[in-house]
Amino acid sequence: MLQLGDLLRGPGEVPTRGSEVVSVARQIADVVLVEAPAMLAIPDAEALVRSVDAVIVVAQSFHTTVGQATRSGELLRRSGAPTLGVVLTDVEVRPKDLRQA
Repeated sequence: MLQLGDLLRGPGEVPTRGSEVVSVARQIADVVLVEAPAMLAIPDAEALVRSVDAVIVVAQSFHTTVGQATRSGELLRRSGAPTLGVVLTDVEVRPKDLRQA
């Protein structure tokens, strides 16, 4: 496991050298997973989406607003990100819900 912070001099290099790091990692590993901070908070993720095969958005249930989800979707569309879908975390499951499954 490598962290971009270990390979770059600072966060300002993610937009300029992040894709280069992903490209080199592809030569070494069969699968490369890139975890990026929230798209709406830091532009690093938007810079990296051009270098990946697919994007999976992770949103926290009952915390992520509809507005945040909409803005994130717009950013992904504008950047041409190959988005697979969304994963919700912290979803409350009641015993009643499990019986219906």
